Amino acid sequence: MQNLDHFQAQIKEKPFMREFNTSGPCNPALHYTVMREALIAEGKEKVRKGRYFTLFAPRQTGKTT
Repeated sequence: MQNLDHFQAQIKEKPFMREFNTSGPCNPALHYTVMREALIAEGKEKVRKGRYFTLFAPRQTGKTT
């Protein structure tokens, strides 16, 4: 995973304000991002050992009826 400095260097030509990303891939230079390298490494280690783990994410949109 590339670090935040690399992404910020890509768009140095003009000042910008980061935004919340609601769809598609996150670019840390453009979007507010929480880097979770340690958590990802922990998940990879569990997979390597054949262990189970749960991914949790809140619903992006409301329920339809």
